[in-house]
Amino acid sequence: MREVYYYSSIFMPLMMRGIFVFIITSKEKRGEEMTVTIVKGAPGHYLLGSGILTELPDLLKDISVSKYHIITGKKAWQAVQPYLPKEVIDNNIHLHYIDGHTTLKKVHDIQEIITNDGANGVIGIGGGTALDITKAVAIEASVQSILIPTIAAT
Repeated sequence: MREVYYYSSIFMPLMMRGIFVFIITSKEKRGEEMTVTIVKGAPGHYLLGSGILTELPDLLKDISVSKYHIITGKKAWQAVQPYLPKEVIDNNIHLHYIDGHTTLKKVHDIQEIITNDGANGVIGIGGGTALDITKAVAIEASVQSILIPTIAAT
């Protein structure tokens, strides 16, 4: 049996950067055997600002994403497409339109397609469903994810 202790005061500098640290000790050997597990609870990059989508090609290069698929809703795609750089749209674009709710079947189906295609990234554009599916697909396919929210939500 393992117990988890959270030492927020010691690791506050890491928490301020969005990294959560847990100390795990075994119950039998409390204090003698300790493992530190770092859980990154925030994105590796967070960009915000007017015209920020123009920097998307550079971000993709920075995180070594050369082949990607886009997961989005039709309305979100129509709203964002005019602001995307031409090279993002012209890069043999693979679009997956999402509607309805997030399901494991949708995640699995898209993950299978991007894995078979050899993609190393997935871009999510839209609201909760599109972004949730994008995150799940990225995890299942072990690829980078880029999220472009189109609504202000939690």
